[in-house]
Amino acid sequence: MGARHYPAKHLEGAYISISDLNNWNTVGEKKLYYFDNGSTKFEQSTHDNKWHVRWILREYGITLIGQKPETILQAIPLAELYIETKTTMLLRMNEFKDEIHGPLSFNNSRFGQSFLVLTYCRMLHTLHTGTVRSKKAGVKWAKQYVEPKWIKIIDQAWNEREGVRFGIKIGQRANQKLLDETLEFMKYTITQSKREG
Repeated sequence: MGARHYPAKHLEGAYISISDLNNWNTVGEKKLYYFDNGSTKFEQSTHDNKWHVRWILREYGITLIGQKPETILQAIPLAELYIETKTTMLLRMNEFKDEIHGPLSFNNSRFGQSFLVLTYCRMLHTLHTGTVRSKKAGVKWAKQYVEPKWIKIIDQAWNEREGVRFGIKIGQRANQKLLDETLEFMKYTITQSKREG
């Protein structure tokens, strides 16, 4: 497969029962059978047992056979979606801060740096709109919403993402100045998040 088939090699997903799908007590707690980023072996993880994943499934899920998602999944409580988003923003920023000067890790890699900038755009968009959209939609919106000085790092992250999709190595450490700017962008979005949701 060529570089243009990158997404086909990096599929991921989880399996969940209908009873667990509508059991709000298990969200973020119960481990699901999960295939990570192109793996052919399952693990058990809470990775997809999240409010935002349920929201995407209900609102954008594609039925291959059987009932439509909205007929088997209750509407997602927006308050829970907002709490999860704000909690994730703080958690990921603290993890990033802990690894920003350390040896190569996901957070300080070129892939991780761009992923995080785009994900923070997406999360801020979720808090502003009460929806969960793509990174592309989050970026388009953020560039109209954030202070102009942040446009450059958003564009950098988007361009880096496109490069990763087409075969650029992802096991490389990001430039330290860029990592420092990413941390400042995260702090800025968290400040903005207090006005949303």
